Amino acid sequence: MTGKELKPAKQWLIPALIGHLLMILVLAILIQLTHAGSGWSGMWIGLLAWIGFVVPMECGELVWEKIPFRLFLLRTGNQFIGMAASGFILGAWQ
Repeated sequence: MTGKELKPAKQWLIPALIGHLLMILVLAILIQLTHAGSGWSGMWIGLLAWIGFVVPMECGELVWEKIPFRLFLLRTGNQFIGMAASGFILGAWQ
């Protein structure tokens, strides 16, 4: 966001992948428990989880770490798309 070249911290790619797979596993459990039997209902479960868990955590970083608002939008938008798409796929798969 500052104009510098952004490079990922490669040593954290595997732990990040594991974290995302864990998030999808929990989302699959939530979809199973709520009997969401379609892609759209799975997507709604994913969006509710995003609103309830991701947004508040990122708001903490916005307030306490003083990240720029554009970075907040980028982070939450990335998670929004990922959780909505994962929820849709998992709900349709049920």
